[in-house]
Amino acid sequence: MRVLIIEDEAPAVNELRYILKQLDDITVVGDAQSGLKGLEMIRKHRPDVVFLDIEIPDLGGFDVAAEVVEYAQSPLIIFCTAYDEYAIKAFEVNAVDYILKPYDDERISQALWRAQKRLDEKRIYNDQVRSAMHQIVDNRLRKIVVESKGRLKVIDQEDIYWIGASVGKTEFHTFDDIYYSNHTLQNLEKILDDKLFLRIHRSHIINLNKVRELIPWFSGSFQVGVDDKEKTNLAVGRDKVKVLKSILNY
Repeated sequence: MRVLIIEDEAPAVNELRYILKQLDDITVVGDAQSGLKGLEMIRKHRPDVVFLDIEIPDLGGFDVAAEVVEYAQSPLIIFCTAYDEYAIKAFEVNAVDYILKPYDDERISQALWRAQKRLDEKRIYNDQVRSAMHQIVDNRLRKIVVESKGRLKVIDQEDIYWIGASVGKTEFHTFDDIYYSNHTLQNLEKILDDKLFLRIHRSHIINLNKVRELIPWFSGSFQVGVDDKEKTNLAVGRDKVKVLKSILNY
């Protein structure tokens, strides 16, 4: 845990540094003697936790707290003061804890335990948000917008058997139909599920789950038999033969 101290009294800074030094997994990244300097160091060091005195020069502790809450990566605040009348206001600004001076080892440890718990909860929440966003993206990319008889249609990737480059268009072949799009094969390689699709030729992308057979052809070349209604056979580029054989365990 990365800790910053914002405190204008040197004895208090030294005492707090001494206590923190005895604790495991705590790194004091610095200390500041004023509110403005404290904000500068928060932006520079991005601490996880700030021990923040309330009565400090040029910008009070509550003003500092109000400023950092707007930061994209705002640190957790533990207020430190010799006065107990600020306690209610401290928790109104969502402080992790409120510690009265002089410092007590056990009280500091308790405050840091609360901070670590808050950090863990925040980390879990962020992981859940990232996971949800990835799922949204994955779900969105499972479908492709194509053209059919002058209308736009959305089809599932799983329903695509193979894709071919045509003059001015790209053809999407399902079991018994053909749709069109302006996507290039190069662009589709970035959009499609790479666990499901493979570009086997400069003109073809196949759905690996729709492969019927791998057919030896002339001079060591191969064709892929697709399990669509027409039982289409597609040429495999020489540079893709080894990759395709490996995927199909051929």
